[in-house]
Amino acid sequence: MARAGILYSHVAAAASRLAGEGKNPTVDTVRAALGATGSKSTIAPMLKRWKEEHAGSVAEAASGLPAALVQAVRQVYDGLRADATAQLEQAALAHADALKALQVEMAQLRAQAKTLGVERSALAADLAHAQDEMVRLRAELQTQSVLLAGTQSENTGLAQRLADRAAEVAAVNQQLTHARTQFEHYQESNAAQRTEERQSFERRIVQQDHELGQLRQQLELKQVAAAQHAGQMSRVIEENERLERDAQSAQLELGQLRADRDRTAAEAAQSAAGQILLTTKQEALQRELSDAHTTLAVRERETALAGERLADMERRADALAQERLDLLRQQAALEAELRLCRAGMERPAG
Repeated sequence: MARAGILYSHVAAAASRLAGEGKNPTVDTVRAALGATGSKSTIAPMLKRWKEEHAGSVAEAASGLPAALVQAVRQVYDGLRADATAQLEQAALAHADALKALQVEMAQLRAQAKTLGVERSALAADLAHAQDEMVRLRAELQTQSVLLAGTQSENTGLAQRLADRAAEVAAVNQQLTHARTQFEHYQESNAAQRTEERQSFERRIVQQDHELGQLRQQLELKQVAAAQHAGQMSRVIEENERLERDAQSAQLELGQLRADRDRTAAEAAQSAAGQILLTTKQEALQRELSDAHTTLAVRERETALAGERLADMERRADALAQERLDLLRQQAALEAELRLCRAGMERPAG
């Protein structure tokens, strides 16, 4: 246990006595000089205070050298320390100037990167607009294709109707030909029948005069039959005329269908021309889109280069920071050497 009541004056007196004897006053020697009393934690701050107040005496006692020599060494050390401090300050100022220049350049690069970002956004907006326009053109092209398909389907329907009407006209012509054949056969049959009846009538006139009345009756009957045949012929002629009128109507309708087909073909050609125009416009937009992609790639390359320059500036800043750390380490090493020198001075003479 430390003795109560150890004061600074006691520690100072013991230390002065030891220094006067040429001994290095340490915590242990001072405690021994005090009669092995007092704790080291109590003596240590008091002894440190005394050493700071009597640095010359302590250095002379520790090294065994004269105080003037110790003071000269201290002055040389202080000069070296001042020079090192000045060099560190100059290096710090140069580092600060370089750092400010790097910060200005980094600010410029950030502004340039921001400008490039704005331009990139504008190019992206142009690209989106071009893509929207392409989508619209594709939709319009699809609509035109649907209209063209509808027109082609309608044209196919009209062609089918035309074929049906042509088949109907062919059937009507066939019926008309068949009716004409029947009429000619009827005329031939009627002519042959009349010739035969006339010959029979003449033979009967020569052979049987008494059958004249019957023949007259038969003649009247034949006349009635002829009138009937004439009526049938009239009806056949009327039917033939009606069929001819139907044929003319069918031909007129066929002409109308051909006109409709030609108009549909013209509309299809116009739709095809519109489709070609849309295809040309789409190709132009695709070329513009390709140019926009190229410009965007160039801008991205410039941005990458700016980023590389920024990274290089950051590396330079890191190098300067590392250099500053090296200078600080050198300063710490010098201070460590100074402490070693001090420690060497504080050692008791061997």
